[in-house]
Amino acid sequence: MENQVFRIIFTIFVGLMIAFFVGFGIDAFYPEPVYPQAINDIYNTLADKVPTAADQAKIDTLEQAYQLSQQSHNRVVTIVVTIAAVTFLGLSVVLENRNRVMANGLLLGGLFSLLYGVARGLGSQDSMIAFITVGVGLIAVVLIGLRRFNHARENAKEAKS
Repeated sequence: MENQVFRIIFTIFVGLMIAFFVGFGIDAFYPEPVYPQAINDIYNTLADKVPTAADQAKIDTLEQAYQLSQQSHNRVVTIVVTIAAVTFLGLSVVLENRNRVMANGLLLGGLFSLLYGVARGLGSQDSMIAFITVGVGLIAVVLIGLRRFNHARENAKEAKS
């Protein structure tokens, strides 16, 4: 019983670590765009005054450019995360007969990463990218789920025989 509890805890831990690895890895090698300091400078210069039309136009232009760079960043991130998630899901299938706990951890990590990728896809404001990444994720989850769980039933039937 104690060993089973540790297996479950370890599986969840591996899944979370994979999701963190993917998220922090992307942030380390492809950081998010930085909010323009110029906007803060304009507001600091104004103090409590109402921005002029020219100041507001500058602020609007800078904020719009920042939002576009955020959306572009989110598009790239969702694609990379989806690829990583599908890779981890595939690795779980490869390892399922060798080490069930690690395979389950990889599966869970792939699922967590896939959820993260879908969330970032929604932030891209690009419905086509969001649809494609959700579609790829859905196909991967269905195929791997069919493979993993049908295989488990076959093993259970063989064990009963």
